[in-house]
Amino acid sequence: MAYQMDRQVFAQNLRKYRKGNRLSQQQVADAVGIDRSTYAYYELGHSVPRIDTAVKLARLFNVAFNSFAGAEKHIEKPSSDFHYLKLTPTEQSIIIRIRLLSPAQKKDLLESLGG
Repeated sequence: MAYQMDRQVFAQNLRKYRKGNRLSQQQVADAVGIDRSTYAYYELGHSVPRIDTAVKLARLFNVAFNSFAGAEKHIEKPSSDFHYLKLTPTEQSIIIRIRLLSPAQKKDLLESLGG
């Protein structure tokens, strides 16, 4: 089943969430396992990712996929309660990896940490 994405809304959302989280294009690309140039094309609206990459991006930015992908015609404001810059590079990397986990993987991680 193919998915529909508003390319321009998606591009605007990518840029807004990336900047709102104070991440570089390279950091986002590395987090989801793509080339920086590929990510730049998404952010410019020249192309759209495969569904698995789009889902990873939504997870990374902790946003609902439908609004992120342009199914809803508005751009949500990035969350300001997370101060990414105050984290060390190692802590940033850990947060990025956790955000990319599926709900089941997050549950398993939490249980393994004793939570």
